[in-house]
Amino acid sequence: MTNSSDPANEPPARKIDLWSGGWALIASGLLCLGVIVWHVSLMIRSVTAPPTGDGKNIGTYSFDLSNFTLDPNLLSPGRKKDGIHSINDPETVPGEIVLHIPGSRGRGHLIVTGDRVIGVSIGGESRAYPLRIMNWHEIVNDTLGGVPIAVTYSALCDSVVVFDRRAGGETLEFGGSGLLYNSNLVMFDRREDKSQESLWSQLLGTAIAGRAATANSHLQILPCEVVGWGDWHKSHPETTMIKPDKMYLSIYKREPYSTYYASKHLKFKAAPLPPDPETHKDRLIIVGTGDRQIAFPFQEIAAKADGEGKWNHTIDGKEVQFTYRDKPPSVKVKPSSPEDQLEIIYTFRFAWYAMQKL
Repeated sequence: MTNSSDPANEPPARKIDLWSGGWALIASGLLCLGVIVWHVSLMIRSVTAPPTGDGKNIGTYSFDLSNFTLDPNLLSPGRKKDGIHSINDPETVPGEIVLHIPGSRGRGHLIVTGDRVIGVSIGGESRAYPLRIMNWHEIVNDTLGGVPIAVTYSALCDSVVVFDRRAGGETLEFGGSGLLYNSNLVMFDRREDKSQESLWSQLLGTAIAGRAATANSHLQILPCEVVGWGDWHKSHPETTMIKPDKMYLSIYKREPYSTYYASKHLKFKAAPLPPDPETHKDRLIIVGTGDRQIAFPFQEIAAKADGEGKWNHTIDGKEVQFTYRDKPPSVKVKPSSPEDQLEIIYTFRFAWYAMQKL
């Protein structure tokens, strides 16, 4: 009988070499080592490389401010550069299905009739940009009716401005700089050479730093409406709406500024301010005729409107009609002649007051 415990009876140990599978072990080890080195390098870079905008120090934002055209004391760091991601070349959905788009996890509806949208019509095309979406992106670089446009929203001022993106002989793409001026959105034009990027004020529509400021560049302000989705769709049944980003569905339904809007306080500096704090967050519609810009408070329009919410007014010899709705509070303006193109801006009183007192 053979003793099974005798070492002489045990099978010989298997020798591991490159031909018997050792190469796989070596390759796995090298791969693991590479992953470790990669993670360590990322950690080192995250510690040593300065962030592009840390939300505290303006100097970390990498923008050339040597020719800043405004008061530098009113420039505030907010988020990091591109911390709020703009939407570029958005997909769209037909207006007739908007009320059927489900919210997060299929619950409820993302957009309802009373939700405010930015409505834009150019060259026979109409499109809606819901503020529920704009809250989280601020800027949409789009093309409508063959015109490259930037639809912009600064929630801290509840300010809406739509621009033609063509300036200085080129078509620009805008992003959020992370900086604020008078509590208002400061945009930047994206370039491969970041040292050539310029800063732009949303409410002024002008370049305020960088090479575009040296060239005294301005953006053309286009007509738009800020109205309830139901009103916009009724008057523009052919409209499309930008398609919601599925990654943001869980937050699009949130109301991140409701407490701020109900308060008299501002989160960032702005100066000078209107004398009466009670009026700081009154909503205005600014109507520009090319020669000047005139601010109309929503309350004034509501008080002068007839039973249908309409008020006719003459601006620089041009007859226009204002229409007021209280649910949601909204005002739109329409010139009597389609040939008269008006510049339209929506904003809180404090922001416009501060900008016009520069």
